[in-house]
Parts: sequence; structure tokens; C-alpha cells
Amino acid sequence: MIIEDSKDRIFSIRPNIEFGTEFQLSKAWVARPFLRYDYIHNLSGSGEITARLAGSPDGVDSFTVNGSGFEHINQITLGARAIDSRNLVIRIEAFREWTNDDRTWGGGLKVALPF
Repeated sequence: MIIEDSKDRIFSIRPNIEFGTEFQLSKAWVARPFLRYDYIHNLSGSGEITARLAGSPDGVDSFTVNGSGFEHINQITLGARAIDSRNLVIRIEAFREWTNDDRTWGGGLKVALPF
């Protein structure tokens, strides 16, 4: 497939609320568990792609596909950060995302050592 033209336009507002706490795990480690809810509202979101099939015979025209993304997306995330006395940060999280048409589970693990 050869993409001839592509147009995307997305503008979104993403308010969220997060609840968390902090407690000492040991002399060197602090834990910060959290629960966050995100609401993503796409005020505009449409896409248009014009393409043609590579190797198609002469005379076969390009085609254009129009589409739009999800207007409302909800996401809830449960996670924790562990920070040691040298500023080593370990973050683990799991999230659930849903719309009227789609359901997604995901997660992440991040290890960082600022210098």
C-alpha cells in the first residue's frame, strides 16, 4: 500500500483525579501507591487517508478512507511508585480503558535512576 495523503486532526481535554498516599517501607525505601481516573474527551478527531495498492494494474484509482476516533474515553489506573534513598524509582501500574465500543487492559513497569 502506498499512502498518498494523510490528514489527522485531534484536540482533546483530559481531566483526571488521583488519590494516593506515602509510607515508609524501610529506612531506604518509600512507597507511593495511587489510584487515578482519567476522562478523555476528544473535541475533534477525524482522519482521512488516501492510498493506492502497490503493484496494482494501470487504471486502478486511489481510494480514500474517512474515519473518526473515539469521542469519550475512560481510564482507571492502579499503581505504585517505590523510591529509594539514592532516588532510584520503580513504578508499576495496571490500567483499564473503555469507550462505548472498546475495552482495553494494559500495564507498565518503569525503572529510573536520575543523575
